Amino acid sequence: MRDGAEPTATGILVDEQFGSDIPQQAREHGLKLAMPVEKSGQEEFDFHYGEDFGAHIESFDPDFSKVLVRYNPDGNQAMNEEQLGRLKILSDWLQEHDRKFLFELLVPATDAQLAEVDGDTDRYDAELRPELMRRTIADCQNAGIEVDVWKIEGVEAPEDALKGFLSKELDRDAAAAQIAANYLHFVRVYAQQEVH
Repeated sequence: MRDGAEPTATGILVDEQFGSDIPQQAREHGLKLAMPVEKSGQEEFDFHYGEDFGAHIESFDPDFSKVLVRYNPDGNQAMNEEQLGRLKILSDWLQEHDRKFLFELLVPATDAQLAEVDGDTDRYDAELRPELMRRTIADCQNAGIEVDVWKIEGVEAPEDALKGFLSKELDRDAAAAQIAANYLHFVRVYAQQEVH
């Protein structure tokens, strides 16, 4: 906005419980709004408001309904099936109500997978996680779960601005400027891809 990002290319993710008036402010400034549907802090995806999830989505009217899901295709199969069933219910509801679905995927390593890379989480991220993410996405698609935007984990970078801020290597203004510059960079990259 102030530094060049169009409001329609900018979004806010905020939850209903702690969001205060931020959803309303996002709307007033023309920003895209994403709000979570999941019960936070759970290992297994479940709805925050149970069967009433649809009423809460409709009352806040976000551009995207977002879920955070921890899923490993080689992990607990019963839990995976439960999650896929709930995600299918959400996906169907969103499709029926012409709403967008944002799926944030985390693929936590199993003990066996960590052992395969000698307990090295960086090796897990580089060697195993990409294929596990692909398999997870395939599992979801095979279950009929229709996702509009996949938010998947990147590889951690030690120079990330938030880490610098939290470690007090960067002050708040410097961290915010670095995050804004990184964000604008990817907005521009995305916009260039749209043209081609």
